[in-house]
Amino acid sequence: VSKLCRVLREMRQLWIAMVVVVIAALWLEHLSQLPSKIACPAELRDMLTSNKQIHILQAFDTAGGLTDQEKIEFIAQLKRINVSRTLLLHGQAETPTPPSVDVSPLEPTQSSTAERAQWRGAGLESIVNGSVAVVTLAGGQGTRLGFAGPKGAYSIGLPSKVSLFGLFAQRIVRVQTLAIEWALEHEMALPPGGPRVQWLIMTSPLNHDDTVRFFEGQEWFGLDRTQIQFFQQGTRPALSPEKRLILDGRAHVAEVPDGNGGVYAALLDSGALDKLDAAGVTWLHVHSVDNALTVTPDPVLLGFTAAERGSGTPVVEVGCNVVRKTRASEKIGVFATVDAEVSVLEYSEIPSGLVGATTSKGGLAFGGGNICNHVFSTAFVRRAAEAELRYHRALKKIPLWDWITQSAVQPADRNGYKLESFIFDGFRLATGVALLEVDRETNFAPVKNAEGSPEDSPGTARETILQLAAARWTAAGGTLPAVPLEVSANLSLVGEGLEWARDAEIELTPASQGSGFSTVSAASGGSFGLFGTMAFFCDLLSESAAATLGVCGGQERSRRGGKTVVGRLVHSPSVGGGALRYTSEELLKVVTLGNHTPTASGPSFRVHHTFNGKRISVWHELPLLVGVDDVDGSPIFNFVCEIPQGSARKFEIHKSLAHNPIVQDVTCKGGTCTAREYQYPPESPGCPANYGALPQTWEDPAVLDSVTGAGGDNDPIDVLHVAAPPCSFVGQVRPVRVLGALAMLDNSNGTAETDWKLIVVDAGSTIRSLNQLPSAVVPTLREWLKLYKTAEGKPENTFALEGEVVPAATAVAITMGTHQSWRSLKGCSFRVPSPGGTKTAPCWRKLKV
Repeated sequence: VSKLCRVLREMRQLWIAMVVVVIAALWLEHLSQLPSKIACPAELRDMLTSNKQIHILQAFDTAGGLTDQEKIEFIAQLKRINVSRTLLLHGQAETPTPPSVDVSPLEPTQSSTAERAQWRGAGLESIVNGSVAVVTLAGGQGTRLGFAGPKGAYSIGLPSKVSLFGLFAQRIVRVQTLAIEWALEHEMALPPGGPRVQWLIMTSPLNHDDTVRFFEGQEWFGLDRTQIQFFQQGTRPALSPEKRLILDGRAHVAEVPDGNGGVYAALLDSGALDKLDAAGVTWLHVHSVDNALTVTPDPVLLGFTAAERGSGTPVVEVGCNVVRKTRASEKIGVFATVDAEVSVLEYSEIPSGLVGATTSKGGLAFGGGNICNHVFSTAFVRRAAEAELRYHRALKKIPLWDWITQSAVQPADRNGYKLESFIFDGFRLATGVALLEVDRETNFAPVKNAEGSPEDSPGTARETILQLAAARWTAAGGTLPAVPLEVSANLSLVGEGLEWARDAEIELTPASQGSGFSTVSAASGGSFGLFGTMAFFCDLLSESAAATLGVCGGQERSRRGGKTVVGRLVHSPSVGGGALRYTSEELLKVVTLGNHTPTASGPSFRVHHTFNGKRISVWHELPLLVGVDDVDGSPIFNFVCEIPQGSARKFEIHKSLAHNPIVQDVTCKGGTCTAREYQYPPESPGCPANYGALPQTWEDPAVLDSVTGAGGDNDPIDVLHVAAPPCSFVGQVRPVRVLGALAMLDNSNGTAETDWKLIVVDAGSTIRSLNQLPSAVVPTLREWLKLYKTAEGKPENTFALEGEVVPAATAVAITMGTHQSWRSLKGCSFRVPSPGGTKTAPCWRKLKV
């Protein structure tokens, strides 16, 4: 009975609560039907009336119309946009450039190869110093392309299906890699973690959330997440041809992005500019999202803009890449001075009498085309952000509110004017502007019109890129396949690093033959094949992909549907990408051994390295550079262990056998070859450290070393791996950091040969200098190197520099020199053992997919 009473009491309380809720809901519904107590403020009503915007007041005066919250938000918007100011700006923009102003063409600078090389070096140095960021103007939608999304997420149909954003990301990764290479070659200190180019993407309210989601879905394109920032450009109200504010909601005025000139104020207002200043960034490479060939960032343009120009010349704060117009009617703005100020005349603003004007040589006088590819100093950007720029009007399709259907509709025709400022409207505020003429074919592939349009379409941009890839591939000595070839930007930026193309063979799979395309790419995110060399093998099996050289895939895998990527390297945020990070555990997964147990003893010993079941060369196809140390910026190299510590058997990479296996070194006498073993020290023969080599290096016999005065020994550079246990097996690959090097002279062949011996430790070791090694390590290595061949009746080896160890920075520079020698290999030949003694054979460099 007590339980029943308790249940009844609880039910009574529940019924009471339900009745209260129903009464409250009915009361709220009743209140919502009452006339709103919020009216349009008198001063706002008067302003709208005086400016002939009576239609706006309908939203307030219609019975049963807006809720109080909608009215509050509507009033706030109307006050914010300042209707009187909006009408004034539209009126000013309605007046075109007066024909009486002083308009003169501007000629861009033409440059030599030597000048461009010099500017490139200066630009790469600024990237190493961390003073460069990229700003992509990406506030537009892909509507004109028939694409419902941010324009930067659009793919122009390359074999890789990479988006415009993906192309720019690949180039950022590649430029970072080139900056590392440049720094190492010039003995310049690298920042911890390597150089990182900050990438800022300007979005708009139309596409901001979709853009961020796209980057998240692509895992930031292999870049470090901290490198990427998003900021929104401003908006301006749209006006109908009758100069009436356009409503795109029953209580909302249509606002549209304020043009690419809004980038200045947006950088300042968002706080991004202050963050860049705090990070030491002084130069911004600013470009539009719809040029598929933009190099991001462009080292040449950076160096050109920042170059000293002598006393009396204004400091250049703005540098621009310029292309020649193809014809007078081409719809592209041109650089000119307007009333002695540098500006750009849009194709619709050039005075009619000047459109077709020509020079004495017959070219277009106003022919320096603007492709929205600029370098700005941050000081200039701040100055422009605080100034009032000129606005331009453009007739567009503006969504509008349909009072009958109570919904926003897309008009069939252009129905309203938008106000926009152009980025070049700020150029008059710069202390100096410099123009650099660049080749159109390598710098300009606009994507503005829908597929199938005769110009500036995805198809024309795709064709330009594929033709450029073919030209660069063949210029490097490569043979074109039967289908169009794409060379991924993270493999080669402007045609560099393709020396191996002359020995590459492309075999098309049945799927690739049907697709009509092929792709050459590096590792996803650019973490491998860092010096433009082929890293490993992979096949991309899909309807649209064909042959792929290198390691591919991963950049936009979420959009590849059912496609399968075979042979992709292990990839995570800690391996690769622009940050160039690594972990030892993951790197050890990169290379596996197909057969590290000899099938026969002695001379028949072979170790072939494989990747996903395909043989590779650890000399030519394993990348030299793994990454950059996060603590001191020192490079991390791949080390191939040939002889484990303590082993007496001598193994080495064979330079002429296919795929360069590690083989047993042999001694041949009287037609008989026997396995070679160390016989020093006599009491316990064996190597005092893990002994091996660095891939993608070569000590060229024809190059006299600046330290030793002798030519190289015709081998990859040697490595002594210390402070570590013996290698687990012959052929093990480990990431290492260089501590120094001994300049050994090998005298065993009767003529002194330079034979550098790098001293290295594991990349993850706490030992960061030679001073941290036990005191006996270096003397023991030096003594062993000096005497280990004497037990075979050969002379002692000697050392330059009296046997002193050169420091790490010098040793790294020496390593990079041998890497450059390796890249120059052409038709090389090596001494190889044979039953009859020795013979020469061509080096094996055939890279086959």
